[in-house]
Amino acid sequence: MTRFRQVSSVYLPMSDLMRNMWEKALKKKQRRIAALLAGMFLCLGMLGAMTVEAASKKVTKVSVTNVTGSSLRMSVGKTYQLKASVSPKDAKNSSLLWSSSNKSIATVSSTGKLKARKVGKTKVTVKSKDNPKAKKTITVTVKSAKSTIQKITLQTKKQQRLIQGETYQIKAKTSPVNNGVSYRSSNTKVVKVSATGKVTAVGAGTATVTVKAKDTDTVWTKLSFKVRTYEALRVDKTQSVAHMGLIYEAPSNSVPAYKKAAVSNAFMGIEADLQETADGEFVMIHDADISSRTDGSGLVSKLSLKEVVSARMTKGTNISQYPNLHIPTVDEYLSVCKQYGMRPVIHIKSIKNHKKLLMKLKQHGLEDKAIITGSKAVVSRFRTLDKRVTLSWLCYMTKSNIDWAAANKVDINVAYQDVTQELIDYAHDKNLTVGAWTVNNHKEAKRILYKGVDFITGDYKFAIY
Repeated sequence: MTRFRQVSSVYLPMSDLMRNMWEKALKKKQRRIAALLAGMFLCLGMLGAMTVEAASKKVTKVSVTNVTGSSLRMSVGKTYQLKASVSPKDAKNSSLLWSSSNKSIATVSSTGKLKARKVGKTKVTVKSKDNPKAKKTITVTVKSAKSTIQKITLQTKKQQRLIQGETYQIKAKTSPVNNGVSYRSSNTKVVKVSATGKVTAVGAGTATVTVKAKDTDTVWTKLSFKVRTYEALRVDKTQSVAHMGLIYEAPSNSVPAYKKAAVSNAFMGIEADLQETADGEFVMIHDADISSRTDGSGLVSKLSLKEVVSARMTKGTNISQYPNLHIPTVDEYLSVCKQYGMRPVIHIKSIKNHKKLLMKLKQHGLEDKAIITGSKAVVSRFRTLDKRVTLSWLCYMTKSNIDWAAANKVDINVAYQDVTQELIDYAHDKNLTVGAWTVNNHKEAKRILYKGVDFITGDYKFAIY
């Protein structure tokens, strides 16, 4: 009895008819009927409570779904349809109210349609009609539809390849007047950009920096960036040339050094220095005086071939392992290249008989594989003698030098410190191959190859590291 009375006291809002039925059942001691009625009271009470709870759900949050962040830029006269959503989604009243803090700058309709009217800034707010505390405000910046700037020109249009941590300075030129630009990254997790256009590579991926005239949104340009990490980059054997052979395993410019480079599976070619003897023969040595490498002395240009090769090589890496080693002739060098499928990269130090060297290359069947490098005078002379041989001018990397090389149909070979992607792109646009020397840092090798250098000359087996 007491239990049912407690239930009754909880659900007093139920109808008098149902309560009277329950009380009569109790008086007649029809406990089963009373219990059934009490259960009905309980279920109906719970349903009522649920109905009250659902009816009381209010909007707790309002979001603008088609604006990134909390700001929007527009030009005078333009319209934009704002879109908003509420949370929770099943709120009883999801109606929204839109307003602009300065209607002379921009107006917003009851459906969120925004119209830019004049230059300036205004706050546009959307809030819940049911719960005014639930709202979202964005800043709308209205720019002029016309600008004193008609064009923005960057130093390049080509996608820039950066390594994580590297920086790049965008140089924007505006015309006909310089009235200032702004910068914005499409993905700050890939690249960040400062107010002055300094781009910092943050993480791997691709992003775009938009450069806009400050006084309008109608004049702009973009520059794309591709960012990778050092760990993701590799040096391929097809991009690597051994500098004077594998000089950290055998004496530089020696047959053993050439052979070790050839069998290392790390290089596509072998670079060697060529000088001409007094009797018109060719030997492979870097310095003009043989005393730098051997127990002999004298300038190569003043000695005969026999005198040069008779001197015993006494200096170089692991020299004790190579008794009776001598300065190699050009035939010995080319024979190694031919045997192992290496490209000869011949650095001309001193030469008079250009035709004879071309003949040597043809005798070894390497005229189409060899690369001859040297000064402007050297490559110019070889070009007049042969229109097909590959020539690579050792020069500073400048636009004027690239222009000369292109006009004279020779490639360029530059100090790696001079390398920039913009200049490589400029050279490639003129169908030039770009080599870089002497690269002995693994990260630097990866960096300049990623920038677009076609091959590097160095001392280490980077391709198998």
